Amino acid sequence: MKKLTGPAILILCLLFVSVGAYGASNKCRVVEVEEKKLVLECERDTSQFKTGDQVKIKSMRKSAAVEGC
Repeated sequence: MKKLTGPAILILCLLFVSVGAYGASNKCRVVEVEEKKLVLECERDTSQFKTGDQVKIKSMRKSAAVEGC
């Protein structure tokens, strides 16, 4: 019984992590802004997104200046 418990827990943990990491992704840029609405143009096919889906938007970060020697 002890020999089966360890691998069983490992498999359950891997399944839990893999399901939580699943999500659609695409690189898009803003084409038009109108009050609370954004129009996005994406690089790849948008069939994975449906009307009413919630999306998480990460804006481009400004990189810090690189200093030389």
